[in-house]
Amino acid sequence: MQIDRAFLTSKVARRIFFLFVFCALLPLFILGTITFKTVNSQLSDQARKRLSQNCKLKGLEIYNNLMSLDTELRLFAPTLKGEGSTVFGPGWRSNGEGTAGRFKSLFIAGEDDKNLGMQEIFSPASEEVKHMKTGKSLVFNLPATKGPPRIFMARLIDPENPGHRILVGEVDTGFLWGIESEEGAIADMPMFILGPKNKILFSLPRDLTLDRQALNIISNFPVAGAFEYEFRGERYLTGY
Repeated sequence: MQIDRAFLTSKVARRIFFLFVFCALLPLFILGTITFKTVNSQLSDQARKRLSQNCKLKGLEIYNNLMSLDTELRLFAPTLKGEGSTVFGPGWRSNGEGTAGRFKSLFIAGEDDKNLGMQEIFSPASEEVKHMKTGKSLVFNLPATKGPPRIFMARLIDPENPGHRILVGEVDTGFLWGIESEEGAIADMPMFILGPKNKILFSLPRDLTLDRQALNIISNFPVAGAFEYEFRGERYLTGY
């Protein structure tokens, strides 16, 4: 079937036809554009909210794990008063007491405890000792020969003892970061955890990196936020 275009030979008919097309399609185009922008904005807002919630939940989980580790040291330290230098390996307490899997190992270090090689691991500055004298634990990290940095927690066995004997534990990072399976965590939400001076303490995938621009954004707005980030040629919405 052929469409009869004879009516378009008239100038008036052509004007009426194009006016009809203009009046019919222009509102649809405007409505489609507005709908697209509105839906896109709503989806972006929802994605940012989900990222923010996930970051807060993960941050709270890590904080609770740190508090649990601190409680372990705080309860165990008083039992070591008066004892000599000791090294506790993995499994130094049973699973029933809730410690196995939280600390890889525990050490006692002090001003006279040179035999443990703790000077190479932990030589606290005066400010750090002052912090521990208040009865609080100190968290610090050291580079590992392979993989992410090692995380340690330390506290004075007796804050009132001038000898400053210190109980130091190497934290099991799997427990600290709440990561049971890296494969499952990557599929759920790729992430990185930053320490002092924006040092990457842990990342999933392991080769996940941050460029200087991303670090500057986090440094300038350190509480929380979201920004787009390019990884392996693709753009991602990143929340922190």
